Amino acid sequence: MSVPAAPPSIEEATYERLARRIYEASGIHLGERQRGLLETRLRSRMQDLRLQSTAAYEKCLRAAPSGEEELDRLLDLLAIHESYFFREESQLELIVRRLIPQLRQGRESEPVRIRSAGCSAGQEPYSLAMLIEESGL
Repeated sequence: MSVPAAPPSIEEATYERLARRIYEASGIHLGERQRGLLETRLRSRMQDLRLQSTAAYEKCLRAAPSGEEELDRLLDLLAIHESYFFREESQLELIVRRLIPQLRQGRESEPVRIRSAGCSAGQEPYSLAMLIEESGL
């Protein structure tokens, strides 16, 4: 029994072009650590479209007006569709142990402003707000 070979990985130049396009469209930064993620999601999308090469997929992304729709589909595949309170416990522990004490130093009446990027339903910033409130900051 033979196992079908996986499609080849994305060439370096192609990966850089796609990563730049994704960043320009969404602000999502894909470094080398996310290369496998992009390859997996792109492979799935290319199968759906019956495309044989990443060059054909890039051409599909450049086509107007369908290219914008396809870019939206790709961005949706790369997004994490998960949101709940206190989601990343290790990150929140780090915030409580290190960040909040640092923010306390030298602050008297100046407001603290924290951004939470990429939260789909808003539970993450509310989790941060609750932790900050509990800390007395």
